[in-house]
Amino acid sequence: MPRQNRARLAQPVVPDWSSLIPDLVRRVGDCLLATGDIDCYMAFCAVCHHWRSAIKDDNCADPGRLQPSKWALLDRRDDVLTLANVDTGRFLRRRIPLLRDYFFVGATAGGLILLGEPAYPYQARVLNPFTGSLARFKAPVPVGEAREVAVTTTSPTTMMVFISTTPAAEGAIMWADQNSEYFQKCNAPFPDDLLCTVPFAGDVISGGWPFLLPHGVWGRAVTGDQTMVRCTRTANSP
Repeated sequence: MPRQNRARLAQPVVPDWSSLIPDLVRRVGDCLLATGDIDCYMAFCAVCHHWRSAIKDDNCADPGRLQPSKWALLDRRDDVLTLANVDTGRFLRRRIPLLRDYFFVGATAGGLILLGEPAYPYQARVLNPFTGSLARFKAPVPVGEAREVAVTTTSPTTMMVFISTTPAAEGAIMWADQNSEYFQKCNAPFPDDLLCTVPFAGDVISGGWPFLLPHGVWGRAVTGDQTMVRCTRTANSP
């Protein structure tokens, strides 16, 4: 056998990973998202154009697909965040220079970050620390210390943010979507109970108190019997 042919046979075969079939690429991406490893998913997408193209349609069809839900913010130092995956126990430190351009308000139980513009009118922003996407709100960040933050999506393109304030700041739940001019407010009869605010089945539960916000024109109705407070939007409200 000629020497050139022997040398060619001796060279290891380099697999062409970019040739993976689209269905397999999507399955790998789905597995990463199922465990909440959005950072690994983003790195996976960055490997090559073929892989990004294979999963682009899935991401466009469901914008909430890349919204974190299994992460908790443990520490924040300037532009460095330390997060933990509450399902797997994995720790992650991320440096995000964008954080230096805003003031920190709070973080959701899933890992989204609520920020405020540093200059008037101090409009709210919601940062996805894994994708770098920044949701912009018209409403300014409410005055007062935020105790808990929660985020829901009212449509594929619209996000709503909820803030529960400390008793020193009147102990209320405030909310606004991206088109709201200001945050709506619902006072809680037991502000000390607002220790945990999380989205659930399209609603928001705060300290065991459901704040139900169906689609419609802004309005507010408050009822309470020492066990429940419900805030709703009604079609005939101003």
